[in-house]
Amino acid sequence: MSYSYNATISDESNTVKACIQNAKVSFKNTRETCSTLRGRTLQNCFEYLNNVIRKIECVPMRRYARGVGNTTQARKFSTKNFVCTKGRWPVRSAALMLRICKNIKNNALNKGLVPENLIVDMVTVNKAPIIFGRCFRAHGRVNSFNKSPCHVKMVCKSIQPRINADDEVVEVKE
Repeated sequence: MSYSYNATISDESNTVKACIQNAKVSFKNTRETCSTLRGRTLQNCFEYLNNVIRKIECVPMRRYARGVGNTTQARKFSTKNFVCTKGRWPVRSAALMLRICKNIKNNALNKGLVPENLIVDMVTVNKAPIIFGRCFRAHGRVNSFNKSPCHVKMVCKSIQPRINADDEVVEVKE
């Protein structure tokens, strides 16, 4: 089954795609994790996600930040217009994104692209159908514990480094 990606793909030969459907991880945590990956190189994504799993770096919580504690690790994600102080370490979401990054790397090798030249162009997290859970209590009461899984899609572009007239490699940043 073909999946549609909401990224404009100009050159199919320099683009690598991967997706996971109905992932049983938190939608909110995964959305915040993915928002930090946009624009990074694939190697930088591997380092960052491994640091999140080892709790060396945090994932800044911007949109879904109610009830999230403050941490000094979130300060490095602050911008001129937004001071970020809240952050978490969503291990399951980071492990899922690490799986997708490994899939992207393998897809790039199959296409003949160099994984070190890949930059994350698009990461999309969509809500999947809710998994309804029930916990039957005393006196005929029922408590619900619902799960909110998600669909994750990722697109990376291969950026070729430019070479000057002096045969020096210049990094290309888009």
